[in-house]
Amino acid sequence: MLRTAALATLLLGILGTLGAGLTRGAAGALSCALGVAFVAAMFAVGMAGLRLVLRGGAHLAQAGAFAVFFLQMYVGLMLADVGRGAGWIDPSALAAGAIGATLVWQAGMVIGFGTARRLVFSPDDAGAPGTPASGAAGHVGIGRRAEEGGDDHSA
Repeated sequence: MLRTAALATLLLGILGTLGAGLTRGAAGALSCALGVAFVAAMFAVGMAGLRLVLRGGAHLAQAGAFAVFFLQMYVGLMLADVGRGAGWIDPSALAAGAIGATLVWQAGMVIGFGTARRLVFSPDDAGAPGTPASGAAGHVGIGRRAEEGGDDHSA
Protein backbone atom coordinates (compact mmCIF):
# COMPACT_ATOMS: atom_id res chain seq x y z
CA MET A 1 0.00 0.00 0.00
CA LEU A 2 2.67 2.47 1.02
CA ARG A 3 4.78 1.72 -2.04
CA THR A 4 1.86 2.20 -4.44
CA ALA A 5 0.89 5.51 -2.85
CA ALA A 6 4.48 6.78 -2.72
CA LEU A 7 5.22 5.89 -6.35
CA ALA A 8 1.99 7.49 -7.58
CA THR A 9 2.72 10.64 -5.58
CA LEU A 10 6.30 10.74 -6.87
CA LEU A 11 5.02 10.55 -10.44
CA LEU A 12 2.56 13.36 -9.73
CA GLY A 13 5.35 15.39 -8.13
CA ILE A 14 7.53 15.10 -11.21
CA LEU A 15 4.75 15.93 -13.65
CA GLY A 16 3.31 18.68 -11.46
CA THR A 17 6.69 20.31 -10.92
CA LEU A 18 7.37 20.29 -14.65
CA GLY A 19 3.93 21.75 -15.36
CA ALA A 20 4.26 24.42 -12.68
CA GLY A 21 7.73 25.27 -13.94
CA LEU A 22 6.43 25.77 -17.47
CA THR A 23 3.42 27.84 -16.44
CA ARG A 24 4.55 29.67 -13.26
CA GLY A 25 8.35 29.75 -13.55
CA ALA A 26 10.99 28.60 -11.10
CA ALA A 27 9.06 29.77 -8.03
CA GLY A 28 6.03 27.79 -9.18
CA ALA A 29 8.07 24.64 -9.78
CA LEU A 30 9.76 24.89 -6.37
CA SER A 31 6.46 25.62 -4.63
CA CYS A 32 4.69 22.69 -6.29
CA ALA A 33 7.55 20.35 -5.42
CA LEU A 34 7.48 21.61 -1.83
CA GLY A 35 3.73 20.99 -1.56
CA VAL A 36 4.03 17.45 -2.92
CA ALA A 37 7.06 16.64 -0.76
CA PHE A 38 5.39 17.94 2.40
CA VAL A 39 2.18 15.95 1.83
CA ALA A 40 4.08 12.76 0.97
CA ALA A 41 6.29 13.11 4.06
CA MET A 42 3.28 13.86 6.28
CA PHE A 43 1.38 10.80 5.09
CA ALA A 44 4.42 8.50 5.25
CA VAL A 45 5.29 9.60 8.79
CA GLY A 46 1.62 9.24 9.73
CA MET A 47 1.57 5.67 8.42
CA ALA A 48 4.69 4.85 10.44
CA GLY A 49 3.10 6.39 13.51
CA LEU A 50 -0.07 4.37 13.02
CA ARG A 51 1.93 1.18 12.70
CA LEU A 52 3.57 1.90 16.04
CA VAL A 53 0.23 2.73 17.64
CA LEU A 54 -1.41 -0.44 16.33
CA ARG A 55 1.38 -2.61 17.77
CA GLY A 56 0.10 -1.64 21.21
CA GLY A 57 -3.12 -2.83 22.70
CA ALA A 58 -6.41 -2.42 20.93
CA HIS A 59 -7.59 -0.08 23.67
CA LEU A 60 -5.00 2.50 22.52
CA ALA A 61 -5.76 2.35 18.80
CA GLN A 62 -8.46 5.03 18.64
CA ALA A 63 -6.65 7.51 20.89
CA GLY A 64 -3.32 6.83 19.19
CA ALA A 65 -4.75 7.33 15.71
CA PHE A 66 -6.28 10.61 16.85
CA ALA A 67 -2.96 11.73 18.33
CA VAL A 68 -1.16 10.96 15.05
CA PHE A 69 -3.81 12.87 13.08
CA PHE A 70 -3.68 15.84 15.49
CA LEU A 71 0.10 15.99 15.26
CA GLN A 72 -0.05 15.89 11.46
CA MET A 73 -2.55 18.76 11.36
CA TYR A 74 -0.58 20.78 13.91
CA VAL A 75 2.71 20.46 12.01
CA GLY A 76 0.96 21.21 8.72
CA LEU A 77 -0.66 24.36 10.05
CA MET A 78 2.58 25.53 11.66
CA LEU A 79 4.49 25.07 8.41
CA ALA A 80 1.73 26.86 6.49
CA ASP A 81 1.95 29.76 8.92
CA VAL A 82 5.74 29.95 8.62
CA GLY A 83 5.62 29.62 4.82
CA ARG A 84 2.97 32.28 4.44
CA GLY A 85 5.51 35.03 4.96
CA ALA A 86 8.04 33.67 2.46
CA GLY A 87 8.02 35.79 -0.68
CA TRP A 88 9.49 33.10 -2.91
CA ILE A 89 6.54 30.70 -2.47
CA ASP A 90 3.87 30.70 -5.16
CA PRO A 91 0.70 29.95 -3.14
CA SER A 92 -1.29 28.63 -6.12
CA ALA A 93 1.40 26.17 -7.17
CA LEU A 94 1.97 25.09 -3.56
CA ALA A 95 -1.75 24.47 -3.06
CA ALA A 96 -2.06 22.63 -6.39
CA GLY A 97 0.86 20.36 -5.50
CA ALA A 98 -0.43 19.68 -1.99
CA ILE A 99 -4.04 19.02 -3.03
CA GLY A 100 -2.98 16.88 -5.98
CA ALA A 101 -0.59 14.87 -3.80
CA THR A 102 -3.31 14.34 -1.19
CA LEU A 103 -5.75 12.99 -3.76
CA VAL A 104 -3.17 10.82 -5.52
CA TRP A 105 -1.80 9.45 -2.22
CA GLN A 106 -5.28 8.44 -1.07
CA ALA A 107 -6.07 6.82 -4.44
CA GLY A 108 -2.74 4.98 -4.29
CA MET A 109 -3.57 3.69 -0.81
CA VAL A 110 -6.96 2.41 -1.98
CA ILE A 111 -5.43 0.70 -5.02
CA GLY A 112 -2.60 -0.72 -2.91
CA PHE A 113 -5.03 -2.05 -0.31
CA GLY A 114 -7.22 -3.61 -2.98
CA THR A 115 -4.32 -5.48 -4.54
CA ALA A 116 -2.48 -6.42 -1.32
CA ARG A 117 -2.39 -9.98 -0.09
CA ARG A 118 -3.94 -10.17 3.34
CA LEU A 119 -4.40 -13.09 5.69
CA VAL A 120 -8.00 -14.20 5.88
CA PHE A 121 -7.35 -16.24 9.01
CA SER A 122 -4.81 -16.03 11.78
CA PRO A 123 -1.85 -18.44 11.63
CA ASP A 124 -2.63 -19.20 15.29
CA ASP A 125 -5.96 -20.68 14.17
CA ALA A 126 -4.32 -23.29 11.90
CA GLY A 127 -5.97 -26.63 12.46
CA ALA A 128 -9.06 -25.15 14.09
CA PRO A 129 -12.39 -26.21 12.62
CA GLY A 130 -13.26 -24.15 9.59
CA THR A 131 -9.70 -23.16 8.64
CA PRO A 132 -7.91 -24.39 5.51
CA ALA A 133 -5.38 -26.36 7.59
CA SER A 134 -8.17 -28.44 9.15
CA GLY A 135 -9.20 -29.92 5.81
CA ALA A 136 -12.82 -28.84 6.25
CA ALA A 137 -14.57 -26.64 3.78
CA GLY A 138 -14.57 -23.95 6.42
CA HIS A 139 -17.08 -21.74 4.67
CA VAL A 140 -20.60 -21.34 5.86
CA GLY A 141 -22.76 -19.61 3.31
CA ILE A 142 -26.24 -18.22 3.56
CA GLY A 143 -27.85 -21.63 3.64
CA ARG A 144 -26.92 -24.91 5.33
CA ARG A 145 -23.40 -25.74 6.43
CA ALA A 146 -21.15 -27.40 3.87
CA GLU A 147 -20.37 -30.24 6.29
CA GLU A 148 -24.09 -31.09 6.41
CA GLY A 149 -24.17 -31.65 2.67
CA GLY A 150 -25.81 -28.36 1.87
CA ASP A 151 -24.85 -26.02 -0.91
CA ASP A 152 -23.05 -22.92 0.41
CA HIS A 153 -25.20 -20.69 -1.77
CA SER A 154 -28.63 -22.25 -1.18
CA ALA A 155 -31.31 -20.29 0.57
